[in-house]
Amino acid sequence: MRSLPDLKSRFTFKFAIAALAAIALSGCLVSEVPVLTADNGSKPPLDNGPYQSCALAEDGTVDDCEIITVARQNDVAMLASSDDGQDPTEMRFRRIKRKSYVAQIRESDGYAYYYAAGNADRLVLTMMECPDLPEELRDKLIDNGDLSTSDDDFEFCTVVTLKGLTEVGRAYANRKTLNASPLSLVLTAQK
Repeated sequence: MRSLPDLKSRFTFKFAIAALAAIALSGCLVSEVPVLTADNGSKPPLDNGPYQSCALAEDGTVDDCEIITVARQNDVAMLASSDDGQDPTEMRFRRIKRKSYVAQIRESDGYAYYYAAGNADRLVLTMMECPDLPEELRDKLIDNGDLSTSDDDFEFCTVVTLKGLTEVGRAYANRKTLNASPLSLVLTAQK
């Protein structure tokens, strides 16, 4: 699985450089195979058309913005930047509660997972990180085989089951995570 700087270069949206440096190689939730599929995914909470994509600072301000295009294909959202020439980024969602989702972003070598909150007008994507989970929940998910990790620092946690992914998403939705250094992106529909 790629490091966060590699993830940024493939992921067509621009995240704040300082945020990437602060959390590089720390705690990402990843998998080599997709956890969300056509059978268990939800309709994407995004409409077809242009969106402004901006990094979200801890103080709520936005920065480093660009226009992207969303093209929904069945239960997958394809997001593409108009100026980078890269293939579109494939995102699949699963609703976990009203206006709350887990999002799976396809990479060339696997998948990364995000918490998504909002609707088609404004959606905030936050990278879910293993160290931010309540210790009791993280230990339970690892003990049950829903998540796995190969280190005690939780540098990377692998999502193994749909239950593992949705339980992590619910922790984010219910604000039970530390989220000490969030890496978030705001997508705002351009009408």
